[in-house]
Amino acid sequence: MKLAITIGLVIAAAACGHPAPARSPVPPRTAVPWQSSGVDWSTPPPIGDAPRFLAPRIEDFTLANGIRVLLVENHRLPIIELATLHMAAGSREDGAQPGLAALTVDLLDQGAGARDASELAAALDQQGARLELRIATDYASAQMTVLTNRFAETLEVLADMLERPRFAETALVRVRSRHVGELAQHRERQRTIAAQAFDRLLFGSHAYGSPAEGVASVVGQLTAGGVRGFWQRAYTPNTMTVIVAGDVTRDQLAKLLDHAFGTWPAVPAAVPAGPEPARTPALGYVDLPGAAKTAILIGRRAETTADLTAEVANMVLGGTATARLDRKLRGELAITVGAGSSFWRGRLGGTWAAAATTPVAATADGIHAILALIEDMRTIDVSAGEVAVAKTAMKRAVAQAFETTSGTVRALEHLVVEGLPLDHYATYADRLDLVTPASLRSTIAPLWSDLSIVVVGDWSAIRESLQSLGRVPVALSLAR
Repeated sequence: MKLAITIGLVIAAAACGHPAPARSPVPPRTAVPWQSSGVDWSTPPPIGDAPRFLAPRIEDFTLANGIRVLLVENHRLPIIELATLHMAAGSREDGAQPGLAALTVDLLDQGAGARDASELAAALDQQGARLELRIATDYASAQMTVLTNRFAETLEVLADMLERPRFAETALVRVRSRHVGELAQHRERQRTIAAQAFDRLLFGSHAYGSPAEGVASVVGQLTAGGVRGFWQRAYTPNTMTVIVAGDVTRDQLAKLLDHAFGTWPAVPAAVPAGPEPARTPALGYVDLPGAAKTAILIGRRAETTADLTAEVANMVLGGTATARLDRKLRGELAITVGAGSSFWRGRLGGTWAAAATTPVAATADGIHAILALIEDMRTIDVSAGEVAVAKTAMKRAVAQAFETTSGTVRALEHLVVEGLPLDHYATYADRLDLVTPASLRSTIAPLWSDLSIVVVGDWSAIRESLQSLGRVPVALSLAR
């Protein structure tokens, strides 16, 4: 503001014929003696180790009807975060109707018990509660945040939604139409298409090969009766876990949950079938004529159990914006706005993949660069400095996850979904400390071999450049 006033006075003075105030001469700039400082400016400063994280105590108990409960008490604020996980209600249970589980979740808050959709929303608003319903491959979930003094009332509303949903025809028509529209929008995203094609290539006809959100042509035909049948077999106490973090004790929580869900009868749950053995590595493509960019995924099936050594390797390669993949493809080659890698682990199988989106002309260069970086990590020890930076980032991420009640619930959800032990976080730092460059290389040498490649783009423009990969291309088609 001061600068603006000064400029205004100078302009006014000049307009009136008065000379502008004299300015002091600016001294010439002198070179900064960077070299004499004794600092190697080409190397980032080392990152200090993360503070020691003390994992919170996790209470683990079961209600009489089989509902498992995990609780982390936190009485610093009068807030409670709760999530219900329904382990038989994920999209893997869709069968021949991909999208059935997703539509069921979408309808849970559209009327239950004596309340219609608007009355349910009003009841939650009256309690100041926030509710989020989600579908995943292995489970469905409902997560809510509420003040401590409104927890009991909100829990009753949630119990109505889970135990007594209406699935009214009018609600189904409205929600189904919206869901089909969203699916159509998602099919316009190259990265989404690539991810779905990658899963289809690796898992084939198994449920893990289908998108959790469903397929538009199938969702558009689903009926209220079909949804109700799915709910009856998928939403049961003995396949449900309740996770709570916040201002409530174990005794208080057990009493409230028993009152809300205690009369809900258990139903035998079917054992899901695992996927077929992993397929031969392949080059799969989805043709998008005229596409200006190519979405690339390179990876393979992975173990379902989390391996911290492999996680450290992934962090070094593509787990952050400053990892090797991003530095190479974005910083050095300038052929993408971002590249990364990650694991996905389900109860019955998992995947690991590196991903990037490049201009059509740079498709082959991007694939070769990714493959070269992976091969370097398989055959050459990562520097101790890179391993240390990755481990520190992972330790900090775990500590930060427990800074809020919402983060705590998400962290415990991770334990349940992947079947990890309750002391996973308590022993996390100690197990990370055991990872060395040598152990990292020996772990990923077999894990990152026999990789499949999926490209989504203009096949006529990229086909010739990919012949150097020496693989027979396979056209992939996705259900619409």
